Amino acid sequence: MLTAADAELARRETRVTAFGLVLDPAALRDRLAARLPEAPRAVRVDYLRYKPGTSVLAGLVLDTGAGPVRAYAKAFTPEGAPEKLAKHRGLAARAAAGAGGGDVSADWHSVVDEPAHLVVGTARADRRLPGVGQLAERPGRATGPDASVRTLRYKPERRWVGVLGHERPARLLKAHPPARAAAALAGHRALAAAGLPVPAAERVHPQRCRGLLSLAWVHGTALDAAPADERVLAEVGALLARVHAVAPALAAGREAAPARPGLDAAAAAVGVLLPGLAAEARAVARTAAARLADRPRTVVHGDFSADQVMVAADGVWLTDLDQVRIDDPLADLGGYLAAEIADGRVPPGTDPYDALAPLLAGYRPCGARLDRRALAAHTAAALLRRTAEPFRHRHPDWPVRAATLLTAARDLLEQP
Repeated sequence: MLTAADAELARRETRVTAFGLVLDPAALRDRLAARLPEAPRAVRVDYLRYKPGTSVLAGLVLDTGAGPVRAYAKAFTPEGAPEKLAKHRGLAARAAAGAGGGDVSADWHSVVDEPAHLVVGTARADRRLPGVGQLAERPGRATGPDASVRTLRYKPERRWVGVLGHERPARLLKAHPPARAAAALAGHRALAAAGLPVPAAERVHPQRCRGLLSLAWVHGTALDAAPADERVLAEVGALLARVHAVAPALAAGREAAPARPGLDAAAAAVGVLLPGLAAEARAVARTAAARLADRPRTVVHGDFSADQVMVAADGVWLTDLDQVRIDDPLADLGGYLAAEIADGRVPPGTDPYDALAPLLAGYRPCGARLDRRALAAHTAAALLRRTAEPFRHRHPDWPVRAATLLTAARDLLEQP
């Protein structure tokens, strides 16, 4: 059953036929029951990407008798459906039966629901991520014999992350769209070349151009799950300062785009979901972008947050280096703080310096200079980019969470 906010959004979306169906896991399960080889016991939607008037793409977890199956559902408009659904039918007809172990294999590939202008497929049917299909169809070539692969995260058409080995993880596997795999690998190699503690990464069968990467597994605990420890946070700050001191030539060609277009797009997404917040979101985008113009630039992590840091026996390690690029170093600090606020570890309204004090204890002695207004603006910008995330990740109270994040962004920009 749809929440009131989802029902209102579905009422406004008049072109994507199955939009409301995709938002309602129980209704989607009932719809799939007669179309899949085995009716799932339950369906969970854990990710959405919505293009108003065009399509909605959902990441699904199907509860089956054989265990959870990662899948996706994509709904189209009546005008856009014929060509899109035909491509999926062709892929399904050509798909080989899954031969691998783990949850990337299933005894079906994809199904097309013509009346609903909807396709549902397993992760291995994701045509933007052919590396997942490679794992399912020819696992030995990608992972070695007798290896089992378990999915950790799956964002349809964007990225799949899995682990090789169950008892003691051996490798982390990532499937990217093939055109983006080289850039993702470049970030790892840039920081490794500078001597930073990052996992070694390599392509899996680069000649096949499937976008599959293999990374060394870091045995430890993610910072967001580790006990609070100011010494560790100071060590993380010092490591971030080392990232910002990396020679820019190592990340050549990876310049960040100007802030304004991305912030305008984030504000527009908020306006679609919650029209009453549209003007406020646009104002936050406009003000933050103006304050972030002509800022210094260095190598940055690009997606820095506590869950991207591993606390291991031999120190702290950086992970998830797909977004390494040249940008304002305060973008990393602002992004980190925005994630802490969004995840509830830092209350909205906390002064950025106070919130980051343990981390800055290690960061600032390395020679870093901080601009308070720019730090607040970067945090506000990162909060705006996260404002639609509660909807995308299907929190039942997503309108309240979104409004809270936007208010926190606005308040930061109003600080003197």
